Amino acid sequence: MNDNRNKKTFGLLYTLKIQFQNMPSFSSGFIYANKKNQIEILITVDAISEDGEPYFNNEREVQDATYLCSFFDGKPLNQNWQISNEKGPFCKAVKYDTTLSRREPPTLRTITRSTFQISKFISSDIVNPALEIAVGINIPGIGNFDTSMNGTPTLNSGSVFKSPSRISVSRISPIDYTDNRNVMVIDKGWKYIMTDALFRNGSNRHSSSYRNYAAIIRYKKISIITANKYNIIEKRVSPTLPYSAPYKDWFYGTTMPHAMNYATDDQALGAYLTSWFIETRDRVGYFHAINEGWTELTHKKKPPLYFTSMRNGEFNKKNTFSVWPQFSNDMPKLARFSNNNQNSITLVCHQINLVDHIPLYLGAECRAQSNTSLASHVEIVDEFGNEGIMTIEYRHNIDGEITV
Repeated sequence: MNDNRNKKTFGLLYTLKIQFQNMPSFSSGFIYANKKNQIEILITVDAISEDGEPYFNNEREVQDATYLCSFFDGKPLNQNWQISNEKGPFCKAVKYDTTLSRREPPTLRTITRSTFQISKFISSDIVNPALEIAVGINIPGIGNFDTSMNGTPTLNSGSVFKSPSRISVSRISPIDYTDNRNVMVIDKGWKYIMTDALFRNGSNRHSSSYRNYAAIIRYKKISIITANKYNIIEKRVSPTLPYSAPYKDWFYGTTMPHAMNYATDDQALGAYLTSWFIETRDRVGYFHAINEGWTELTHKKKPPLYFTSMRNGEFNKKNTFSVWPQFSNDMPKLARFSNNNQNSITLVCHQINLVDHIPLYLGAECRAQSNTSLASHVEIVDEFGNEGIMTIEYRHNIDGEITV
């Protein structure tokens, strides 16, 4: 404590009061018991020295002298509470209420130069019903005063100080976003980029076997939000596909997806190649020149991506297709979008549909690995400090669906 204050002789404690900083007229507040979610408490102290001057010199002295206690017995709050003088990033009440009946004497004095108002921030990791909290203050050489229901026997300029003041704080169960019941998936539907892209059968434009087929390119956004629509403050996406994978050059700007898979429709005609990108801010899509410079079908020189009419994915000249859009312009047609919504996890699903009258199968010798459609993991923290790791699984169908 400050030495200057210790030299003063205590005179009188006019005011000791506890309220919620943001909602002073409310008596009850609720926080999540996750140890991060704080609620801000405002404490008002007005004390003078024997000569009528302010007893405290500054807010720091008031912080050091005050403490929180039980309204019913005046005992300091136990270790189930975390009390700080610092405001954390998740200082926000879930809600406020007026369940308590305030029977407190009105404050007779207005704010004077001897009045100080300070904030304390409390949190907890123990789920519990409401606890009624009062405030206490220690005056060296005099004793403790508090705003509990019975007050304290400490004499305040000759009389007992009794000035009940309280708030109620309830600690409710935190939300675990690992549980998929606490999140919602919003599929915003397909948007078409191209409906007439070309892919080719055969390697030589001049050969009799060379044919063009149509390809459809489309994309959609998928949003994952919290079920209670809380803001998402922190997002951490764990990459699924290693950036050094040999198929990174399949994608524009080598912006790697988090997953990709192959599927056929109900009639098993053509093929669908789908990729998912999580929280990307770049243009995304397949690179239009992936098979550029590929002129022959041999085992010595394979395209990085191919499809075949052979169910086993065999690579051979007769049944292998260099299936990739041959765009007429210089730049690829890609999904373009603005920054992601900070209140959701945004996935961009990009798909090419290779339309044919026969089934097409992803080549068994493509430079891809077996983990291309493994689940992804996204860790989130909401505005109240609730957290969890969401597991995103990719459906093996033509609709680009996910489950969380």
